[in-house]
Amino acid sequence: MGENAPGLEWCVVLPERDARRTTLGSKKPLATVLFSTADGPKERRPVPLAVGKALRSKLESKEVNPDSRAELLHVIRMLEETYCRSRIESLLNRRDYSEKELRERLTSDGYSRSAVERIVGGFVETGLVSDARYGELFVRSKVNAGWGQKKIEVELSRRGIDVSEVPGWPYEFFNPDDEFERALGIASARSFSGKDPYAKVVRFLAGRGFSYSVARDVASRLTKE
Repeated sequence: MGENAPGLEWCVVLPERDARRTTLGSKKPLATVLFSTADGPKERRPVPLAVGKALRSKLESKEVNPDSRAELLHVIRMLEETYCRSRIESLLNRRDYSEKELRERLTSDGYSRSAVERIVGGFVETGLVSDARYGELFVRSKVNAGWGQKKIEVELSRRGIDVSEVPGWPYEFFNPDDEFERALGIASARSFSGKDPYAKVVRFLAGRGFSYSVARDVASRLTKE
């Protein structure tokens, strides 16, 4: 530990380079802030890697010089919010995200739950993050990709969005009278040869989110033809 101010000792421990190579979907390696005061126990504070690097640089260059535990924690909190905000901006530059997706992504990066709620909430208030907008874009893209209503509902729910939040759901996107023809067109573009093609068609369309009644009707049509 290096002494940054009388009575306060600190250091920032970064993960080994090999530990930073993580598999997709796993939590990212974190930096650790170790600190103690003359009259207190040693403490460990995990922080996102970007925050740890910035904190080490600022403390070693004397850009910041906290002289108490409270001041050091304040510096950490300010850096965490800055980098959390920057991380959201970087993600949104690539594609739209639901609130739940952003919270899960930032939490896996190591940002504290309080920082995530505070920063994501600010983006929601300004309209930069909108579950309604995300849901509408998601629905339109998946309808064009040949998904049925049930599958879209399930996938939106996984992303933390109630379909009732999507403007015009479901009648603006689905016409019950057209579902058979839409499912027939999608299934007709594929081959279902081999044993029990009827069951294959039903499983395929059900997996796409079409109702079982529509899937069965299409399967009957195709196997008769």
